[in-house]
Amino acid sequence: TLPEGAPETGGALMGVTGPTVLHIPAEGRKLTMEYSPDFPQTVLWTQAGNPFLCVEPINGTADGLNKGVYLTLNPGEIKEAFVRFIPKCI
Repeated sequence: TLPEGAPETGGALMGVTGPTVLHIPAEGRKLTMEYSPDFPQTVLWTQAGNPFLCVEPINGTADGLNKGVYLTLNPGEIKEAFVRFIPKCI
């Protein structure tokens, strides 16, 4: 279920933490998304008039490139993370 304040007609919601569960009761479906700890928050956004909701697990902050808040890897360094999508009929 989208948290209070989630966009309905456009915009973005920052700082959703933990697993994200999207319920779509009209279609009898739900989608659970789980993330590794490397993704401490999720951005939910949509555009008015378009029938989609974009779910983006992130490991930085909004505008992180401009604020200098981002992950940097040294040459040859590897970082692994996961996003798991669990669809279910309800």
